[in-house]
Amino acid sequence: MIYLKEAILHYYQASTMEKHYSESPLEIENEYIHTYLEKHIERCRKDFSAKEGIFFPEAVTREKCQAFLDGEINFLTLSTYLAEQLFLELAHASDDTSRDVIVCHYEDAKNEPHLAFLLCKNKAAYTHHFLEEEGKAKIALISHKEILPSENQRMEAFFLLNLKSMQILLSDKVLKIDGQKVALLEELVLGCSTEPSSRENYKFINKTLDDICQEYAKDSLEVLRRTKVFLEEKSRDEDKIELSEIASEAFPDSMAMQKRFKHFSDEAGLPQALSFEHEHIEKETLTQKLVTDTGISLEIPLNYLNDEDYLSFQRDGEGQVMIILKGITKLEHK
Repeated sequence: MIYLKEAILHYYQASTMEKHYSESPLEIENEYIHTYLEKHIERCRKDFSAKEGIFFPEAVTREKCQAFLDGEINFLTLSTYLAEQLFLELAHASDDTSRDVIVCHYEDAKNEPHLAFLLCKNKAAYTHHFLEEEGKAKIALISHKEILPSENQRMEAFFLLNLKSMQILLSDKVLKIDGQKVALLEELVLGCSTEPSSRENYKFINKTLDDICQEYAKDSLEVLRRTKVFLEEKSRDEDKIELSEIASEAFPDSMAMQKRFKHFSDEAGLPQALSFEHEHIEKETLTQKLVTDTGISLEIPLNYLNDEDYLSFQRDGEGQVMIILKGITKLEHK
């Protein structure tokens, strides 16, 4: 649940390189505006691909946000500053798309103040247009070149900033500016570094464990199942999980495999502890997907994998695997 307090929209027109800064806030009392903003902020909050950001010590944006929190500058001044940092550089971008920026000031369920910065890439859309020609009704098809994302579409990029803790949640867009790849929000607007997202961390863990199992000729199914259960339980109470704990849980009987896991982690430049969102891990660990080299795909509830009343695996002398599904009374075609 969020409580919108203020919102404003600024606009960059790519065709003319004009920057338009609003001097009046959006009317958030209007139901459709309030609903539009609220839905997009909630979607951003639940985006498991978003990364955690940490301001650099010298970041000017942090100082501006602190000044806003302390009442030294108003919302209009802060929002214009943020949009300006982006718009000044978009004039040099290889991308010639117009964009809108929506900045929102809101509070969460704990009454903590937040800032949302939503980057909207304009898209073309078509609609009808009613008119009269020579006394006859005519309905034409017209094009709108600069349409914002709908309620159900993703923003091109965003950041959510807790103004109390200065914690950042960030999903960015990379563009070429003056021939160089630039992360728009991380580099131009915020001045921060980022850590991998929960989704990226989970993907790394899965792939690394599978690679190690193949390297040591170990069945990965039980290793992945055990690790998924561990991550789901651990992430209920902790936001970050030590890599050493994950390695110990995955390979309790092999120090060599644990060291191999550490080697891959170090090689990837990961910190000693990774961030995991429990809601994300819970969804990921509901089932285990298996794909055979013959093209058959199975999606199995995780708690069935080691239950021989429902499922069993048999391997013959040539290394081929037989999967036996049990207790089935009905099959549905989907």
